[in-house]
Amino acid sequence: MLCRLCDNQIRDEGVAIFTNEFLKYKALKGLTMWGNKIGDEGAKHFAEAIRNHPNLSAVSLAANGITFSGGKSLAAALKENTVLKSLWLHDNELTDDNAADFAEVIRSSTTIHQLWFINNKMTVNGVRLLASSLQYNPSITMLCMKDNLLSAEEVKEFENETRMVF
Repeated sequence: MLCRLCDNQIRDEGVAIFTNEFLKYKALKGLTMWGNKIGDEGAKHFAEAIRNHPNLSAVSLAANGITFSGGKSLAAALKENTVLKSLWLHDNELTDDNAADFAEVIRSSTTIHQLWFINNKMTVNGVRLLASSLQYNPSITMLCMKDNLLSAEEVKEFENETRMVF
């Protein structure tokens, strides 16, 4: 079962109610919530839901105004989750500080296969952290980093890592 709640102006307070209810639906395997306004507080609620849901394998929280603290909460949840395979966090405000947290996830998780960080605020330093963690995890099939704060020259640094997309 897939739940799509896209571009509905859902805010952090609505997410608190939704995540409490959605934990009851064990058949839920995918959740798409792009284009809402959940912010960091909403991301923290989703982190708890991701941490505790037994079957959720794909989540999109794209374009939701998630910044450092929300990204940190989501990364912490992924360290404990053993089901989620794909997480889309594009068009948010994640930075190099978040890259360090997600690099730890990449190093330690054998479950996650795809992470999408398109159009965030990561520089070459954050992308290097993520890229270096890939050597520890052959289960990652895609790390999408398009449209972050890298020059064309800096992107060339990663051209040999076939699992990274720019």
